[in-house]
Amino acid sequence: MKRLISALLVLIVLAVVPSTTSAQNAEYYFNKGVQYFDSGNYDKAIQYFNRAIELCPKCSGVYNSRGTAYGRLGEYQQAIKDYNKAIELSSGDKEIRASAYCNRGLLHADLSKYQQAIWDFNKSIELNPRNATAYLGRGFVYEGLGNREQSIKNFKTAARLGHKGAQHYLRERGLQW
Repeated sequence: MKRLISALLVLIVLAVVPSTTSAQNAEYYFNKGVQYFDSGNYDKAIQYFNRAIELCPKCSGVYNSRGTAYGRLGEYQQAIKDYNKAIELSSGDKEIRASAYCNRGLLHADLSKYQQAIWDFNKSIELNPRNATAYLGRGFVYEGLGNREQSIKNFKTAARLGHKGAQHYLRERGLQW
């Protein structure tokens, strides 16, 4: 009986250890990817993010980060796929979900898909009302659409939330927030 219990314990430990090691390895590869991203080496960052995803295919934050790297390389369709995957996987994590919507909104804005961008920014703000970048992005979209009132309103909200870019933008135009 003792041998059976010992054998079961060994099997349990062996079953748990690889997943813990995989999670730790995924975190290592993710962190290396972030380092390469921060240094502007987006291709290398993607390689590390890919490895992290292999080890942790449900890690929504990695998809979000890889999407941003793809966006920086001009690979917009791949970036959108990654943001979509991050949104899909992050149902329990409002912060990552809000970030992925905001990032996808920024990409849609760059592609002049303004209504899609506004929808994404709205979702991001709904999930995280303190996301200054989403207000700033929505402000630029409204500016592009010629809606100055909504544009300024969003820039002011972003500035009040501490976004330095929004503060600079308003200050240059002699506007208070």
